[in-house]
Amino acid sequence: MDAGSPATTAAMPSTRSCPIAIAGTTVDVDDIAGGAALIFHSASEDVVGLQQRVRYLGDLYELPESQRQWLRVRGGREPVEDAPTDMLPDAVTEMVPTEDGARLEIRAVDPADVPRLRAIVRTHRDQMAQGHCWSWQPRVPSRRPQPGV
Repeated sequence: MDAGSPATTAAMPSTRSCPIAIAGTTVDVDDIAGGAALIFHSASEDVVGLQQRVRYLGDLYELPESQRQWLRVRGGREPVEDAPTDMLPDAVTEMVPTEDGARLEIRAVDPADVPRLRAIVRTHRDQMAQGHCWSWQPRVPSRRPQPGV
């Protein structure tokens, strides 16, 4: 593993879903039947870490819309003020390991949603290609006491 790259751990939720945070990683997108694929290549020796992050990113794409929000990861977690507003359609994903990275195949559950899904995946790729670590993150339920409880 590259000395400049932190290990991928469950204790670091802000980075574990950010494949592009691994030094030397690039991302591209390709249309596939029923959706789009994010294709990650890494010059780093941490291909397994990259694949773990891509798998986790795939899990986040499958969450219901009410459980996701865009976060920017730059030395901390903060909500993204100018995040894309298109709601991601229901999707299923598959992480396919490659020799130097991973391919995340994202398919719309409803075939009518394929064009919208492809557009959102391309937006996500564009943000990562610019070096932004934007990703879907599960919303944390409020811990405030409920009235009458």
